Amino acid sequence: AVPRAFSTNSLQTKCSNIPIDTIKLTTNPLLNGTTFTWTRSNTNYITGANSGNQTNIIETFRNKTNVLQTTFIHIVPTYNGCIGDILIDTIRVKPEPVAISINSLQSKCSNIPIDTIKLTTNPLLNGTTFTWTRSNTNYITGANSGNHSNIIETFRNKTNVLQSTFINIVPKYNGCRGDTLIDTIKIKPEPVSVLNIPSQNVCNGLQIDTIFISADDHTLSPY
Repeated sequence: AVPRAFSTNSLQTKCSNIPIDTIKLTTNPLLNGTTFTWTRSNTNYITGANSGNQTNIIETFRNKTNVLQTTFIHIVPTYNGCIGDILIDTIRVKPEPVAISINSLQSKCSNIPIDTIKLTTNPLLNGTTFTWTRSNTNYITGANSGNHSNIIETFRNKTNVLQSTFINIVPKYNGCRGDTLIDTIKIKPEPVSVLNIPSQNVCNGLQIDTIFISADDHTLSPY
């Protein structure tokens, strides 16, 4: 008998880097012992496995272009040495936003605005949104998260050592999320002066005792 291939989930549209719904292969009518091999098209613009021999196709494809891409999966059934007609399934893969930024590595003084971090994608996907969070919120104060395409913030470091905060940026386009982009901001310590002012009673016209000014309970380390 010549096997006639049949599949579930034969037409799908998925986000890039998200597993497809399992394509389960069988024959109609059922021929136990049928084997399947498959190859696919458009391997230049959609990455992932290009062929296989499973009865369940479970794959993850990536599309890093700026348009919807389609790959056709060509499935060949074989039973008892007889090859059946090719079954063609269709997988559409939405573009994956790849975030890039300018001013991704900075070293700034405490309480001085950072250089604007401008976010976009490569290739360009107009309409991409960005959300971000950051690390080291215990020792560097300022905004901890946001959803701007331009990050314009001022951070403060009142410790006595250089501190770093990593900004984790997540792009999203058309419901599809891209990989996290991590930018680095180093904040130099900010000296905080204190006045040692003992109580003094001074007659008019006489000089007061010296007032000592020092850093607040710690010594600033070089950086």
